[in-house]
Amino acid sequence: VSTQSTWGLRLGMRSTVPGLPLGIGVLVVDDEYINRVVVKKVLTSEPFLSLGWSVHEVSSGEEAISFVKSTSGIGIVFMDQNMGEGMSGTQTITLMRQLERDCKIPRLTIISLTANCSPEDRQNALHSGANELIGKPIPSSQKLAKILCSILNCIQSDPPSESQPHQDTLPQLLSVISATSSE
Repeated sequence: VSTQSTWGLRLGMRSTVPGLPLGIGVLVVDDEYINRVVVKKVLTSEPFLSLGWSVHEVSSGEEAISFVKSTSGIGIVFMDQNMGEGMSGTQTITLMRQLERDCKIPRLTIISLTANCSPEDRQNALHSGANELIGKPIPSSQKLAKILCSILNCIQSDPPSESQPHQDTLPQLLSVISATSSE
């Protein structure tokens, strides 16, 4: 029997990777097909494979909003921050956060992805409602698992308010990201 937390993550049976939930839906949003393929490949290999995650992909912010509205069980979203046409990743994240409030859907864990990892890019992602920004190319599955564990542990121990993103945990997350990038 699994229960649903306020962050949209199914909890219950013990995960094979401590800190990562079992059986959640993951949405990958990127306008570039090859980027979606890479993220999906990482998320469907070990250690993620044993978690039973269902990985879906869409190519635009508009599709992402529609997908989240119509699909239950999505817990994590990987969002390209700079999509070419239509809504940007930051606009899409802002609308997803509004959708959570308006439609009473469980809070999503949103990871913004970008090739540009400047402090301004990070600030824009966090301000739009992302939980974290990860640079492209996406890290290996083992490194990504460590990063996600840190993000999810921060969220579960101290949920952000609607008006304030999770900026207080940024130094902790940066230390994990730095440590995993040097491995």
